[in-house]
Formats: sequence, C-alpha cells, structure tokens
Amino acid sequence: MIQLKSFLFFVFLILTVFSCQKEETWVGPEIPSHFPEIAQKNMQNRKFTKEGFLLGKRLFFDPILSVDSTVSCGTCHQQAGAFSHIDHDLSHGVMDRLGKRNAPAIQNLLWNNTFFWDGGVQHIDLISLAPIENVLEMDEKINNVVLKLNRNSYYRQAFKNIYQVDEIKTMDIMAAITEFQAMLVSAKSPYDQFLKGTYSFTSAELEGKKLFEEKCATCHSGVLQSDFVFRNNGFQLDNHLDKGRYEITLNPEDEGKFKTPSLRNVAITPPYMHNGSIATLEAVLEHYNSGIKQNPSLDPKLKNGIPLTKNEQKAIIAFLNTLTDQNFQKDSRFGF
Repeated sequence: MIQLKSFLFFVFLILTVFSCQKEETWVGPEIPSHFPEIAQKNMQNRKFTKEGFLLGKRLFFDPILSVDSTVSCGTCHQQAGAFSHIDHDLSHGVMDRLGKRNAPAIQNLLWNNTFFWDGGVQHIDLISLAPIENVLEMDEKINNVVLKLNRNSYYRQAFKNIYQVDEIKTMDIMAAITEFQAMLVSAKSPYDQFLKGTYSFTSAELEGKKLFEEKCATCHSGVLQSDFVFRNNGFQLDNHLDKGRYEITLNPEDEGKFKTPSLRNVAITPPYMHNGSIATLEAVLEHYNSGIKQNPSLDPKLKNGIPLTKNEQKAIIAFLNTLTDQNFQKDSRFGF
C-alpha cells in the first residue's frame, strides 16, 4: 500500500510539473546569425503568432482564393521544390490557363527588397495580391475573396480570434499569408554548415566554390546567392515576348531585364530562367559559356559570356548541390 501511494504521488508530481510549464514561446521567422539584416525593414516589429502562421498556411493552400476554387498559392509553390513549380516550364492557373513565367522559389522573402521576376511588388504583405488578381493565375478579385472569407464561419472566427476583427478586410488576409510566407527560411544546407564550420566540402565542392566565386558571384553574391539586381542575361535575342522589368518601370533600358534569382536550393527547382525553358543546370552553364545572345540591353558583364570547360561546369554544379536545404524541403511545419 505504501509503495502504491508513493507511485501515485510520483505520477501526480510529474503531471503537476508538466502542467505548470508554460507553452513554448512562438518566436516567428528564424533570423540566421550568418545572414545579413532583413531587407523588409517594416517587418522588424511585426508580431508573429503560431495561430497566425497556421491561418496563413491554411489560406496559402486553400483554392478558395481563386475564382473557381481550383487553384491555391500552393498549386504553383510546392515544398518539394523549395516552393517553386517544379517540372513546369510555365505556371498553370485556373482553367489550365498558361502563364508566361516560371513560378520562382519562395524562400527567405524577408531578405528581398522586391518580389517577382520583374520586381513589381516591394512589400511582402502584397505578394499574394498579384496572383489572386492575375487572369492567368487565380483570376479573382480581392473584394470577392473578402466576401467569401467573411461568409466562411471558420475563417470569420479565426480572424476574430487572432486579429480581433469582426469583419475580415483585405489587409488582414495579406497579413495572415505573410505570417506563413515569412516563416519560409532556408538556412540549413551543407553550404550553411560549411560557413559555420560544421561541414567539410569535398575537393570537387571546394573547386566548384572557387570557380563559382570567380565566375558567377558578381551577380549571385553573398550568403543569399543573389544581389537582387535586374539584368538581361542574353537569354533571348529580342524582348518582344516578355519585356521583364520594363513592364514595371516603362524605362526602355529595362527591356528584357529580370531579377537575379537566389541560387539557394537551385538543384531542386528546375526548370530554369524566367520562362522555365532550360531543363538542367548543365544547360544553364552552357548558356553562359556559349549561348549568350547580343540583346540590346544585355548586361555588359556578359558581353563575352562566361567561358567554362566541361570540367569546370561539373565542379560548379557540385558546389551548387551544397545549396540544397533538405530540412527546408521536408519541414513538416510547412507541408500541406
């Protein structure tokens, strides 16, 4: 009997200790110590909550945002490909409408000062508005989305609980999706471990890193693997099919210029270029070696291409593979 009482007391003690522990604090997006300061300065004081993250995640994967409830943000941004549209050259919208650009990876958004291939959006909260209203993507009006969500008992209650609003408004929707997208931080690749001194590159990876820094890092610079500048990389002979940055600035000098993408997770985000017309990394490097077209707005740095032997290309690809963050690719928090 004494032993039973002692055992029951022990169980009670354990349960009491655990019940008194505070719920784990939700810290919001990871800010890696080896990353620069975030570019989205307006987000520094934003309060992030687990509930807001989960609401934003649900919205991200909910086709209710599209006109016919068939396409969600997650349709074109798939976690297996670092939230890019893998295996599709051009993204497909409602009614299988074909866009004119390849959906880029969604990662480390807080460190971007513009978004999309043409930089048409500068604030992270406004990212989701563009695909919602694009006729080739979701083809919906944001006012209709607001109406649909307000008629939905789950969303109405969730927004009331999290943001203390009786009526869901556009910016509430944008803020919730931001809570999810801001969390998509990729910073645990072998490359990151190498920078922290916890991973040793192979000889091929070291050689590739050296070549990359000599020949590629002018544009794909820093720990984020991009300077986020708009450039014409000689991919097309003229610019009539897609004028790129010009569609935002209307400056003739910007015709055919596109934002330099980050190369993080590049090995798992094929196809490549703004229109997804290059299938492999080998073909991308060969483009810079021998395929540069003398476009009127070609970046001066690419006038003579980037001479690369086959062995050099192979070494660079070995380095690029170290940019793959499998933790990010498989993180259960981000999955549908």
